[in-house]
Amino acid sequence: MSVGTSFYAALWALLVRFFKVPDRPPRMALGPGEQCQQFRPAPGFLKVLRIPFWLAVFVSVLLSVPLLLLALMLEPLYVLLLLPVLFLLVAPPALLLWVAAQLRYDSTWYVMGERSLTLRRGIWTIHEMTVTFENVQNLKIVQGPVERYFGISKLLIETAGGAPVDPKTGLAPARPLLEGIEQPERLRATILGKLRQSQNTGLGDEPEHEEQSSAFRAEHLQRLREIRDELRALRMPRNSVRAELPQSVPTAAMR
Repeated sequence: MSVGTSFYAALWALLVRFFKVPDRPPRMALGPGEQCQQFRPAPGFLKVLRIPFWLAVFVSVLLSVPLLLLALMLEPLYVLLLLPVLFLLVAPPALLLWVAAQLRYDSTWYVMGERSLTLRRGIWTIHEMTVTFENVQNLKIVQGPVERYFGISKLLIETAGGAPVDPKTGLAPARPLLEGIEQPERLRATILGKLRQSQNTGLGDEPEHEEQSSAFRAEHLQRLREIRDELRALRMPRNSVRAELPQSVPTAAMR
């Protein structure tokens, strides 16, 4: 294990222990027989995240070389004095960019179940979002030139009934975005398949429930009609007796 790997492992353990950064993928509630798929962005996404680091190194070298040449022309001893200064100016920011890219990659998780998809990213502020497939309206594949070079894409999920604008910031909440997807067409087809399956399941259940409830009501209505007929039959003899009595008979005599 190299020094850099040991340093990063120690930093990650520190974040997990003291800052409560999750070191495992998000948990998803699953029904009987359901399974979930856990995955991270493709390795090309980490290369894209490290581009700021390489740009910083390139700019630092581009600015340092003329200074070193000028010092060499004036006095060779100045080069020895200038090198530590340049290293202290360049190394800490470059190291910070490298570590930030690695943390960004390691903290990104995607968990896809039979009914929903959960996304989580972030170290200082952890963002976790769950999208149910029933609310998915559209899936867009976004690919810039840099992502195209590294063979990755973004998958943007558009849902129905988006959350309202935050009154404090005046901004709309972020839409679900899967970054660093190596085969976006395949993932989009999988999500669309789960969406159709969810819709078909919902539509198939409704007629069955309606048929059962209709049969239930018809059976009870028939029973109520039978009870009504029986009550009418019981009341008929009593009404006949009252009809045969003369009208002049006093009420006491009737009793």
